[in-house]
Amino acid sequence: MSLLHIRLRQWSGFMRFYRKAQTLYDVHSPYVARFIGEVLEDDRQYYAFPTIEGYRKQLLENHTSLSIRDLGAGSQVSDTTSRTISDLARHTPVSPRVGRLLFRLVNFQKPKHLLELGTSLGISGMYQSAAAPSKPMWTIEGNPASAEFAQRQFRRIGLLNTQVYNAPFEEALPALLEQMDGLDYAFVDGNHRYEPTERYVNWMLEKVHPGTIIVLADIYWSKEMRAVWDKLRYRPEVRASIDLYDVGLLLFRSEFAEQQHWALVPRGWKPWHLGLRAPR
Repeated sequence: MSLLHIRLRQWSGFMRFYRKAQTLYDVHSPYVARFIGEVLEDDRQYYAFPTIEGYRKQLLENHTSLSIRDLGAGSQVSDTTSRTISDLARHTPVSPRVGRLLFRLVNFQKPKHLLELGTSLGISGMYQSAAAPSKPMWTIEGNPASAEFAQRQFRRIGLLNTQVYNAPFEEALPALLEQMDGLDYAFVDGNHRYEPTERYVNWMLEKVHPGTIIVLADIYWSKEMRAVWDKLRYRPEVRASIDLYDVGLLLFRSEFAEQQHWALVPRGWKPWHLGLRAPR
């Protein structure tokens, strides 16, 4: 698939999202309104952001090669078995904007422990771990070289609360969930296919409680990801969902007596939008 085709598909997906997106003026839930204020529209620059983006800059200048053993849907830009760290840093980590969003989300949610599927080079994990440095974070990475590299970097910048598990998700996830009394927070960013993504979330659903939040990355990445997002957000256990385009959030809060679903953007993205539509 050509890069142009990928970009056109991404643009088409974004425009579909943007047309239906709502703002604070549409929201009547106190929780979601607080989420918008403290996560979606918070533009403060937290202490960890320069450190993590400095790490990203180092990665972009690192031309060392890493062996790649991809256990998921693969890359949209490369299918080689060896890639440089700089190439991986250009294409695989979350963007600075999404990283800051994840940091603010963890800071807002205040989970007792964090779980991530898909460590890659560690950037997304750093944003989340730095928001809760005293809480344990487990992140799973199937590629041995990436897992080893990321673990060293977590230690190097002082995020000692983070443990990288090198194993396929199918092996590591059930074992980690078994150790938990309940699942507080999970970020799913690997194996971007319908059936595996649904299976991972189904395993997690056995451990959720009203305060749980499950975050799915790249919900517009492919037809499969859009389809599994649409299925999962209507699961009976899910009480509400928030579509932010880059990520989708599954909520389990008992205050939502009926399922609620929002696609949200900051007010500045639709300054003319004065709340004329209700949540779907």
